[in-house]
Amino acid sequence: MSKLAASPGCLTAPPKEAARPTLMPRAQSYKDLTHLPAPTGKIFVSVYNIQDETGQFKPYPASNFSTA
Repeated sequence: MSKLAASPGCLTAPPKEAARPTLMPRAQSYKDLTHLPAPTGKIFVSVYNIQDETGQFKPYPASNFSTA
């Protein structure tokens, strides 16, 4: 019998020791963004084509309404 046929189907590697997390130094762009001037007025935002992932707007046969 070959070694391949005798080996188990799934093998797991021994767990590796996790490296300690390190913080990267902040880039110049971070400082640029944090030192931007305050907006002079309201900022209007529109979001389109976002799929509902909450399940709140599941389709029901007896209901037909717009969420616009």
